[in-house]
Amino acid sequence: MYLAQWSNRMVMYLLASASLRVLVLAAWAALLAWVLRRRGPETRHAVWVAVLAGMLLMPVLTVVVPRHLVAPPSWLQAPSSAQSKPPLRGQTRTVMTVTASGAITVDESAAPVWRPVRRGWSSWLIPAYWLIAAFAALRVGQAVRRATRLVSQAEEIRDEGLSEMLRVICLEQGSGYPLPVVRQSDSTLVPFTAGWQSPAILLPSGWREWDSFKLRAVLAHEMAHIRRSDWLIALLAAINRTLFWFHPLAWWLERRLASLAEEACDTAAIGPQGDARRYASVVLEFAVTMATVRPRLSWEATAMARSSKIGGRIERIMEGRMSWSKSMTKPGWALLLLLSLPVLYSASALQPFQPPRQPTSTFGPLPPFSTEVAGADMTAAEAATLEDRIVRNTKDIDARLLITGYYYRTALAEPYRQQLRWMVENAPESYAHDTYAFSVGNNGSLMIDEAERAKLADLWRKQAALHPADPAVLVHAGRFFGDRDPEAAVQFYLRAREVAPADLSCVEDLVRLHAIAVANVDRPTPAASDLIQRHARILAAVEKVDDPEVLGRIAIRLPSPRIHSPESLPASVREWMAESARKRTVLAKTLLERAHALAPADERWVKALARLDAGDALYEQPGAPELPVSSRAAVYPPLAKLGRVQGRVMLEVSVRSDGSVSEASLMSGHPLLAQAALEAVKSWRFAARPAEQRIVTMVEFRLPADLVSPAPASAAPVQASGTTAGGTPSRISVGGNVQQAMLTESPAPVYPPLARQARISGTVRFKVVIGKDGSVANMTLASGHPLLIQAAQEAVQAYRYKPTLLNGNPVEVETEVNVNFQLSN
Repeated sequence: MYLAQWSNRMVMYLLASASLRVLVLAAWAALLAWVLRRRGPETRHAVWVAVLAGMLLMPVLTVVVPRHLVAPPSWLQAPSSAQSKPPLRGQTRTVMTVTASGAITVDESAAPVWRPVRRGWSSWLIPAYWLIAAFAALRVGQAVRRATRLVSQAEEIRDEGLSEMLRVICLEQGSGYPLPVVRQSDSTLVPFTAGWQSPAILLPSGWREWDSFKLRAVLAHEMAHIRRSDWLIALLAAINRTLFWFHPLAWWLERRLASLAEEACDTAAIGPQGDARRYASVVLEFAVTMATVRPRLSWEATAMARSSKIGGRIERIMEGRMSWSKSMTKPGWALLLLLSLPVLYSASALQPFQPPRQPTSTFGPLPPFSTEVAGADMTAAEAATLEDRIVRNTKDIDARLLITGYYYRTALAEPYRQQLRWMVENAPESYAHDTYAFSVGNNGSLMIDEAERAKLADLWRKQAALHPADPAVLVHAGRFFGDRDPEAAVQFYLRAREVAPADLSCVEDLVRLHAIAVANVDRPTPAASDLIQRHARILAAVEKVDDPEVLGRIAIRLPSPRIHSPESLPASVREWMAESARKRTVLAKTLLERAHALAPADERWVKALARLDAGDALYEQPGAPELPVSSRAAVYPPLAKLGRVQGRVMLEVSVRSDGSVSEASLMSGHPLLAQAALEAVKSWRFAARPAEQRIVTMVEFRLPADLVSPAPASAAPVQASGTTAGGTPSRISVGGNVQQAMLTESPAPVYPPLARQARISGTVRFKVVIGKDGSVANMTLASGHPLLIQAAQEAVQAYRYKPTLLNGNPVEVETEVNVNFQLSN
């Protein structure tokens, strides 16, 4: 069901995109037809046939042809100021006050202004499109069947004089053999042609009463239709109108092609005989016949008297205003194709986008993400106040964010799960999904078992299908699947990039998953074939995109194998390292060249290529945040204080030459702190500089000592769990600080580059089981930031302990291990 919903939305997106792009083709055709107005109807008809072909192909070309991003003129670009859009999605205006005594008061008049994702219009628009398109397609099918049946039931004419006249006409018009079949029927009043591969000319049963001029004019006109394949073109125009029934161009194009086809056939029929007035009387005679009896023929048969403007056609013939021209030749069609291809490519490939501001480093910052758990340290009374507040207003996102953090830290599994499900179902675009308590896809919460995770996965797939054009929903869905299902995550991220190229929130996620895939595919020791195939599919999906931002950042961040002690490694491993570095360098250059070709105005890729050619490192660490010379302290948000939220908010600001701030944008930090930081930094002043410059700064939020929760006890009592046959416990539980004294080997973790760049620090906690030999036998993640988990896990797996003896016998030990990641100043 979700796939069908996504398919319907994607069809609508392609049709809407194609509808706008074909206007470029139409404008080009109108200009070309005006330039070639003296070349005759054959040439002008060919120009509009090219537009018809482009319109039919445009939905496919939009997907197949590589995109070429172009920045619109500056006067068309959206303002980049922070004031031009709200800094956070789902922001509320709730007023809460925390008094000195700890009491909480809520201003009931300040109702939240949370707005869910708009939905509903597609529930009727998509079915309406398919219903109307199906009805139009049914009419087209009935028309073809009616014309085919009429021809098949007609009697074939076997007349030597008529056949000879037809052969002469074929020679005059340059038509090839075999000759078309000519039939007669009592069911038709006017001559017409139907069919493509086996065309037939159908004449009224009274054709033998016509004089030779009239018969020759009719046969010449219909033969011109056959030579030009007008029946096939009319069928394609009808199919185009069926697909684009909502587009005025489709209806106008069908009528225009029919009008030019009749004008071209009139030219071909009058040319050899030269009597335009007499030919006009023949056309008028058939037109009167069709007017007296309601015609049943439209496009399905190219009738001689078919025209919605027969008066203008007769007047043009009578006054001799026909454009005498020869038929389109193969060189003429080839020239038209050469003129059409650049326009068709431009219309299908060019993609306007809002260019991102130049980053302060080679790579961009991660989207806002919080390692703090808002609401985790609230008291039961404060939590009860929030629960009552949610009952009064179920759409209070800030309150749900705090109460979810409280449920998370107090291990209230079922209420915690209910909040997660509600947020996915009702606010998939909310900023809350970027906070730690909600990011259960990768943080290994013990309260989310596989059954609950499967439910959440189904909900995210449903929301992504319902909102295929909302990048926030797609990014949040991708982050839910994360490392557990990286293939699904990559697909969601790529769809988010498709619908919102200017939104860079998921680029670093794609870069990280690509780096993991490279490490799994390019490894010195063999791995499971299914693992390699899965990561190879990820590489193929990411590297084939026509997204310069993704390609360029992947190239810049493309990892290379670390060589700590190459002289101590086996020769085979050193050879692998050298070959791996060479292959990754080649791949980085290829990706950078593609990024430059897609975005030639972006100097980052040119500079990166130059560094790569010079052998310099592509990856550059960001500079330290710049502090102001004068600043106003940020107002601590009451909700953040209530939730015990503290930490840094990283901002990118534009500083004028006098040191004042012109604009600021969020790089990272907790959503509950972001708005206060943005408001405060607007009044800051930095050191003067020669010209306006973009820098990185930070706002620090620290809670007063009386609001910070006391630290937990350093050690827990020893508890036994399970016994052997002799009564000796087989496993005991020991506090983390006690067991730490038993460590013999504890290699320091490698700080992940992505976490360092995003200034992410914190502690990753594991529940581990130490075997009787002192090695780590099993480990379970308790908490930690997703970007730090893998490095911490690799470090803990290498830990070695002294064997723990109980009554002289070695036993297994359950304990807690904390891995700290701390950034230096």
